[in-house]
Amino acid sequence: MLVPEGGRPSVLRRPGRRRSIRMRIAALLVIPLISLIALWAFAASVTLGAALNRYAISDSYDRISVPGIAVALHLQGERSLSTVYRSTKGLRGGAELQAQRARSDAAIAMLRRAAQEDINEAAGPRLREMLTELLRRLEGLEALRAKVDGHQIKPVDIIAGYGEFIEAALRMYSSQRVDDAEIYQLGQGLQEISWAREYMTREDSLVTALQATGGRLTAEERGVLMEWAAQRQLMFDQGLAHLDGSLLTTIEEYAKQPDYQRFLAMEQALLESPAGRLPPALDAWSQTVPAVLATLNEAVTKAGADLERRSEEVGDQIMLRLVAAGGVGLLAVIASVVLSVLVGRGLVRELRGLRRAADDLADNRLPEVVERLRRGEEVDIEEAAPPLRAGRTAEVAQVASAFTKVQRTAVETAVSEAHLRKGISRVFLNLAWRSQSLLHRQLRMLETLQRKVIDPDLLEELFRIDHLTTRMRRHAEGLIILSGAAPGRGWSRPVPLEDVLRSAAAEVEDYTRVEVVASTPASLSGAVVADVVHLLAELIENATVFSPPPTEVLVRGEMVANGYAVEVIDRGIGIDPRERADLNQRLAEPPEFDLADSDRLGLFVVSRLAARHGIKVALQESVYGGTCAVVLLPPDLIADTALPPGDTVPAALDGPSSLRASEPQRRDLEGPGRPQEAAPAEPERIEPPAWSWFEPHRGDASSANGSAEHPHRPRQGDGSPVADGPRQQNGQERPAPLPRRIRQANLVPELRSVGPVDAEPPGADPPRDRSAEQSRDLLASLQGGWLRGRAEDEDGSDDRAAEGGES
Repeated sequence: MLVPEGGRPSVLRRPGRRRSIRMRIAALLVIPLISLIALWAFAASVTLGAALNRYAISDSYDRISVPGIAVALHLQGERSLSTVYRSTKGLRGGAELQAQRARSDAAIAMLRRAAQEDINEAAGPRLREMLTELLRRLEGLEALRAKVDGHQIKPVDIIAGYGEFIEAALRMYSSQRVDDAEIYQLGQGLQEISWAREYMTREDSLVTALQATGGRLTAEERGVLMEWAAQRQLMFDQGLAHLDGSLLTTIEEYAKQPDYQRFLAMEQALLESPAGRLPPALDAWSQTVPAVLATLNEAVTKAGADLERRSEEVGDQIMLRLVAAGGVGLLAVIASVVLSVLVGRGLVRELRGLRRAADDLADNRLPEVVERLRRGEEVDIEEAAPPLRAGRTAEVAQVASAFTKVQRTAVETAVSEAHLRKGISRVFLNLAWRSQSLLHRQLRMLETLQRKVIDPDLLEELFRIDHLTTRMRRHAEGLIILSGAAPGRGWSRPVPLEDVLRSAAAEVEDYTRVEVVASTPASLSGAVVADVVHLLAELIENATVFSPPPTEVLVRGEMVANGYAVEVIDRGIGIDPRERADLNQRLAEPPEFDLADSDRLGLFVVSRLAARHGIKVALQESVYGGTCAVVLLPPDLIADTALPPGDTVPAALDGPSSLRASEPQRRDLEGPGRPQEAAPAEPERIEPPAWSWFEPHRGDASSANGSAEHPHRPRQGDGSPVADGPRQQNGQERPAPLPRRIRQANLVPELRSVGPVDAEPPGADPPRDRSAEQSRDLLASLQGGWLRGRAEDEDGSDDRAAEGGES
């Protein structure tokens, strides 16, 4: 329904039945057709004359065309023998050549006798002209034979010389007058098959001559063979397209014969071989090709007989119509149809041309312009929207002019839209760069605050702000990626993939729910570290958002046959199969970014990053009923070498301590030879949950001072608080405290301080080395303070739980 400006809805009316222009023109001619009935007698005589004319055409075909085809066939055989005779310099084929020349002369004499007789007018002036031309050319046959006998001509020239006579005979056959369109089309098909046979005999003549002498194929001869083969295939295909019924069946049966297939294979081998000796595949040429030519001649002869029979049937039908319906009415209808066809065809041709131009605009040119604009190319409006060619009818020309305006408006709109999208992309990119710059400054300020603050609670809050800033930086980088640019972060050396996975997990909000398992040691090329971390972080965050809060998200990585595979497995409710298939399609073929689909920015970012580095990302159902995102890093992104010994993980890869396998220790808190007994006892740890078999094997590793430490937790002497994961307090699950952030951990390498972290003020005394006893006392004091703070926090949780139970 349409609602006009007045507010009352109106129902679209179904358009009436459309009638073509041809029908309207035919309707205008109905009345004149009625007056033509008076011409009955005249029409009858004309129809009778047409029938007699058809029989005369058939007679001229038997008397002229058939002898001409016989001349062409005999000259083809003579040509083949002449090339062999010339190539062997008279050593082979002399007797066969003389016999064939005699047969050719007999066929030519028969054609000359037919030409001296009175040719019926039904043959037409074209046939008489071509017959005269053929007889004139045949006068030079003796001169060509003399050159062959004297070895004064090359085989290729022999083939070309005989080809002139044969072509004249085939053209005379083609000039046969035919009034019936169907018979003409079928005859045209047989003529094209005959032309294909002619080119095949040329190939046979040249190859047979080369095989007779064991000669080499020159570049000139190879080029001629390629031309003949192409013409043969073209004529054969066109002939098949014009045939139908029994004629088509006869030729198709010939084409399916094994000998013809072997000929095609040998011809292909000949064309693919370079100039030089003939390929071994042509050893059976002399046994195969003559049989193929003979079979083709039989097929053409049989099809010609069928065509002649059809022509006679058409003549008989004309006589029947003459007797049944009368000639006048028939001629009147024919004249009216011809007139309506001529007039209607002109108008329809113009309208069809206009329709094709409009379809080309909608299907080809406008999509091509849009695609070029998406690629960032400049588009010339004048070139992209040329005026449509109009017909000679004024109304059609006006419609074409209107379509020209439409296409110009469409192209201008597309160009303007592309400029607008490009401008929006630039705005997003500028905002993202500015936001990223501010976030880097904020990270540096947090680094400064963390150096100055000693209070663990305040450090924990600073870490929360630091973690939030890191997530904000990732979102800013997402805008940069969607704008077509690349983030500025990068590393010059490979980074262990386990650190890459942990860094990605550290950039999500619920990182404490993420379990990272890297079963195979491998390193990632430094140039793609930032993009891979961003890609994995988007998938991990999606897994944490769409899964229940108590459940964990497993990130598992290992080397496979085709690269390094990373699985992000959640325990959510899963995705509908059709929606998952659509998402996988978008991940495999990144679509154009649509502002209206902004709720899936992460999907666009992942698909862009995956396409940039050839990474395969696929979503599938997990064993828990949730979703498993599989990321396959190609082998060219996997580095052979890891970080050299003594190097730390890049700063941007340092995440929360609960997700890092190891962290650089604070040198001011470490003391050589620290006595083990001086350190307070480590607090009791909670047993791992039932699903801890997903975690990699955590063997105890002895440190330098002999204490056993968990590889995924910082040591007691570390400057970061220990994150033991969720703890059970009176049946209540309590989130683990956030770890402290390492100095300059989230700064890009270009923004890190070059000098020492804690620079001494000018004029200060140089730092003194602590003794072992001082280091022991300092570490014991720090650990005791952490334990007291944790105990107080746990006591407060117990009090709150007790109050909740009493209520």
